[in-house]
Amino acid sequence: MITLRPYQQKMVDGVTHYFNHGLKRLLVYGAMRCGKTIVFCYIAAGAKKKGNRVLIVTDRKVLFTQTSESLRAFDLHPFDIKAGIKHTPKNGEQIMIATSVSLENRLKKTDWRRELSKIDIIIIDEAHRQSFNYIFDEPIFNNKLILGFTGSPIRTGKQLQLGDQYQQIVSGPNTQELEKLGYSVPLRVFDYPSPDMHDVKKDSQGEFNNYETYKKFDSPTLYSGVVDNWLKICPNVCTIVYCVNIVHAVKTCEAFNQKGIKARFITSAVSKPKELQLGATKAQQTKYRIKKEAYDYYEYGANRWAGNVEDWKRGDYSVLVNCDIFTFGFDHPQLICGILNRATNSTALLLQMGLRPATPYNGKKTAYLLDFGGNVDRLADGQYNKVFEWSLFHSTKEKSAGIPVSKECPKCHALLLSGAKYCTTPNCGYEFPKSKKEQFVELIEKKYSTLNAKEIKPRQMTVAELIEYTKQKGYKKAWLWRQIYTAHGETALKLYAKKNGYHHSWVKRVVSRY
Repeated sequence: MITLRPYQQKMVDGVTHYFNHGLKRLLVYGAMRCGKTIVFCYIAAGAKKKGNRVLIVTDRKVLFTQTSESLRAFDLHPFDIKAGIKHTPKNGEQIMIATSVSLENRLKKTDWRRELSKIDIIIIDEAHRQSFNYIFDEPIFNNKLILGFTGSPIRTGKQLQLGDQYQQIVSGPNTQELEKLGYSVPLRVFDYPSPDMHDVKKDSQGEFNNYETYKKFDSPTLYSGVVDNWLKICPNVCTIVYCVNIVHAVKTCEAFNQKGIKARFITSAVSKPKELQLGATKAQQTKYRIKKEAYDYYEYGANRWAGNVEDWKRGDYSVLVNCDIFTFGFDHPQLICGILNRATNSTALLLQMGLRPATPYNGKKTAYLLDFGGNVDRLADGQYNKVFEWSLFHSTKEKSAGIPVSKECPKCHALLLSGAKYCTTPNCGYEFPKSKKEQFVELIEKKYSTLNAKEIKPRQMTVAELIEYTKQKGYKKAWLWRQIYTAHGETALKLYAKKNGYHHSWVKRVVSRY
């Protein structure tokens, strides 16, 4: 027996409404924590009762296992299409479940095509993912009812438009609404300005290049900063850390253990790369070097800190470090803290990673998001629970970030990106002195956007707090300058000017104005 919450019933009613009006391909949105699995289990149960056959498709094995267990909990007993299962259902099973890869492989076989053509409804979990694209091109599914469920209905760049696959969005609750209803735990967000990503290449999907991003985050200061801030803000709570790649995950795990904190990492297994042949191109050499580095670090870390998710869930250790393993669909209610030790240019990925700690559990009142990649600012205007206006269509052109801020090399006078640490001009190589921000990483809590203006006392804030408050409230810089001068005097204004590269005459103008 499946009992729906009121908003879940509205989602089901929306699906029914559009189906009754002849639409056969619907995208169902509900923010994470809304219980999308419950909703489509309810739909599957209703379809089974009417004699229809349902196929549920998931993106990854972990989602396959979770969904299969949920179906069985509701006495639906699906036929699992997985490795080792070669025969088609023999007992008239009305509900089947498969991973995207397993389904694609079965569609290559005649007996399976014959069986799958009898399906009435296809339900796709995490439908924003592109791994399901082939389903919409498969002739035997042309006239089937297709329901895609997702908590982040967005694609970017050259990805296929959702509007080419779905006819309408059925909207469920957003994160803010779930928080008001008590079905999502509010997050305390602490962030740190991301390393300058202007010069990082993007792939065809608009995401930052993996290896270039890793080089931005491969810093002893950042490794210790992750651990130190965790110890300061929310020590010893159940935590998941998202890293850039396997090497980064191993190094981050090592940083925790060096501080006496038991942490383990989980990544996909890494095979030893084949040795390069004579005459290998420069591109082949670079690819081999990256794969060899990943393999060496995986072997190094596997003998020391390799972990498994069950031990972490049981509480054997607090910190689980991963890269691209527990991003989509993963759920662990006891999770208190999520650490984004990476930068992403994907709003969908930010939502999937960032909201993982928000599951209610045993009186949990608050959870934590430590964002070292500036992701919440870059992709959600500083609001982890931003209300997005979703659409089935996206712009194929990346929004311009404006002209990158530049600086001059004092040695050769070449113009460089503001984030450059070395001059790249041949025969120069000038090394810029480290800023205070690089020497010590300290997160600042995003706590002002939810406060009433009457609760704020700017004159009692530090300069760093004033800067953050101005950014979160969207105030003009003139307001900030006035507050710095009136609260902390001319000396503080001079330090601010020096840090931001303002001419000394600027200070005189501000002082004379106020």
